[in-house]
Parts: sequence; C-alpha cells; structure tokens
Amino acid sequence: FYGPLNVENTMSADGTTVAGKFNSVSHNLDNNFNFTWETFANYNFKVGDDHNIETVVGGSLFKSSGNGASATRQDVPFNSWQFATFAAATGTNSTTNPNASNGGYYRYFAKNASVFGRVNYDYQDKYLASVSARRDGSYVFGVDNKFGNFYAGSLGWVVSKEEFFNSKKIDFLKIRGSYGKVGIDNVAGGPQSSRIETGGPSYGALANSNGYTFGSVFIPGSTLGSLVNTALRWEEQKQFNVGFDIAVFKNTLTLNADYFRKTTDGQLFRPKLPSVLGQIEAPVANIGNTESNGIDLTLAYNNSITKDFKIGTSITFTTAKNTVLNNNAEVSEIPRGGGYFNGASNVVTAYEKDRSPGYFYGYVTD
Repeated sequence: FYGPLNVENTMSADGTTVAGKFNSVSHNLDNNFNFTWETFANYNFKVGDDHNIETVVGGSLFKSSGNGASATRQDVPFNSWQFATFAAATGTNSTTNPNASNGGYYRYFAKNASVFGRVNYDYQDKYLASVSARRDGSYVFGVDNKFGNFYAGSLGWVVSKEEFFNSKKIDFLKIRGSYGKVGIDNVAGGPQSSRIETGGPSYGALANSNGYTFGSVFIPGSTLGSLVNTALRWEEQKQFNVGFDIAVFKNTLTLNADYFRKTTDGQLFRPKLPSVLGQIEAPVANIGNTESNGIDLTLAYNNSITKDFKIGTSITFTTAKNTVLNNNAEVSEIPRGGGYFNGASNVVTAYEKDRSPGYFYGYVTD
C-alpha cells in the first residue's frame, strides 16, 4: 500500500513480510514549465480585378524546462506506519540489496524561436505563385550555428482556364512545380555538453575505473565522459516537385501525379568511433547525406448517385529509390542499427554509402 510519502509495505495475509521484499519510503518532487507563444498577421488585397495577393507574417517562441529529485530508503522499522520516515528507515540491507537507499536528480530545458512570412499570388486564378521564408533558432546547436534560414517557392498554371483550351473531355488541368528547404534539429538528448566522470572507493560499482593505486593507497581520478561538437548545424532537407492535376467525366475522376527529388544534407547521427580512440562517447555530428527520387500517383473517383447517396474511393501508388551519398565512414565506423531478438542484441540494419538507408545487414542464405 502507498501513503503520502509513497510508503510501500509488501506483506502476506498473515501479516509477515514477503520473502525477498523490503518495505520502503520514497518521495518525489517535480517542477515543470512549458511556454508557447505564436502570433500571426494576415493582409490580403487586390490590384485591379485580376491580381490577388495574400500575405502572412508571424513568429513563435517555445520554452520547456524542469527539474526533479527523488529519494528512497528501505527497511522501515517494525513494518509500522509510525516509523515510515526517512529518518527512521535504516537501509541496513544494502549489502544484499543495492536499492536499500538511493536517490536521483534530473534537469532539462528546451528553447526554440522562429519568424516567418509567406506571399501568395494569382492572376485570374490561372497563374499561381507562392514564396515563403523562415528563420529558425534551436537550443541544441552552438552559438555559431544556432539559427538557420529556410525557404520554399512554387508555381502553378491552370491550363484549363486558358481561352485556347476547349477540350470537352478534360474538365480541369493544372501543371505545377515547387522547391523548398526545411531544417531538422532532432538531436537525441538535447544540447550537447562535456561530461567529467569521477571514480573512487565511494563512487559505486565502477569506482576503480577512474583512478590509480599508488602503493596501497587508491587515488580517485576523473576522465572525460563525452565530447562536444561545436560545428554541429541544422540538418537540411531540400525537395523538388513537378506534377499535374487532371479531372475528367464532369470532375468525378481525378488524377494527381508528382515526380519528386529529395536530398538530405548533414543528417544528425552519433557516430561510433574506432576502438583505438578509446571508449569515450562521440558527439552527435552531421555525417549523412541521402538522395530520394520517386513518383506519387493518386487516382480518385467521387460521384453523387442520388441526392442522399454518394460514392468515393481512391488509390495511391508511390515508388522511390533511396540512396546514401555519404556517411562519413572515412573517420568513423559505418552507422548501424540494432534490434533485440533470440535473447540478444544484434545488428540488423546499416547506413552505408551507395545503398538504401537502413538496409538489412547480415549474412545471405539460400
């Protein structure tokens, strides 16, 4: 059962403590703060009767922070609520139970800021154009690379609205194209920092990993636990699209077709360094470049059979070829992904140059 301090006392029906179980008292304290602010401004206007312009500008701020602490101590005397306090709990069974007395602390924070704008233009709903730009800042990067500039643009031509277009079978035809760049800041663990690890007789099971014994006296020491990559920057994804939309049979049958080419520059990975460099954990780095080419097709049918009965269905087809252009394997091992099966952790995927990202890695059998 649990009380105000999360007191746990595992007992049998006859009142005796269950073998292998220990009563305990614990306390947790958590503080969390989340703040999001977004603002937008729109202004739409016309120039004459044919030119339509829509504008949007805005910005956003995001902040999240928190910290917490926890403590647990086992061996409450006499299995009694009267002694369910940290002062009374002895934790004397630490020789057989490493959780007899422990605690922990955590802290986190995240901050992002953005400004953006977009302009849409059309002439008689026939010639279409759109331009957008944004500047994003992320807390996970260093001072020199904290902000990134990203953009997108598109053009469209509604051919079916031209005077020369007089097809009786095609109800709508539009040709379009676009190009844009976006940024990714998905860094596992948040901002990077150097970590110093200290060892010695009073520092737990791995106490003697950092230090040296001189004569009969052990001198605790420290070692670098992690590195910082000050050159870390935004992962950039650039995509080019060209396609068309067509509708026939009184707009009941539509086809949307796209060809796309997408490149990713500076994918964020934590490389695995060769063992000759030691056991220190490598920092996250921009080590991957990929390319993807493909086609998207969507065929849809929508029709009103009667006033109260409508039918609609669609089929989507996509094919793409994905290739790793670079994985920085010249200075680090090939990034590989793992999985847990057959009772053990095994390497099952790899990120290798001139192959598909994350292809299955293993022996080939008949």
